[in-house]
Amino acid sequence: MNVRLQTIRILKENLGNTTLDTGLGKKIMTVFSKAIATKTKIECSDDLKEEVMNNIADEIKTTTDFELDTTDGVKILKEDGWVIIRPSGTEPIFRCFAESDSQEKADAMTEWGLSLIKKYKH
Repeated sequence: MNVRLQTIRILKENLGNTTLDTGLGKKIMTVFSKAIATKTKIECSDDLKEEVMNNIADEIKTTTDFELDTTDGVKILKEDGWVIIRPSGTEPIFRCFAESDSQEKADAMTEWGLSLIKKYKH
């Protein structure tokens, strides 16, 4: 069967279904764990943002063995999730996003990220 015709047939058979309604979607959801994300923001003057991020990155590097990515803010990767602290380019705020496998862990990582910002923004 032509690949294009097979694709059209599959699409017709699953029209209106969600990913979870299809066999592959169900399999994917059982193999991969569900991720819970949280986000918040906190005020910080623009002139302090770079210093705050540098201080947070330095603390993580010297006091933990967590993986650190400073490509787009300060992203801290832990065994059970991650938190990223990003400065807004248009507002005097930091945004803090976290993701984990439970709401409690995601909330805790967001709060931890906020506490790091608060620690260095003064």
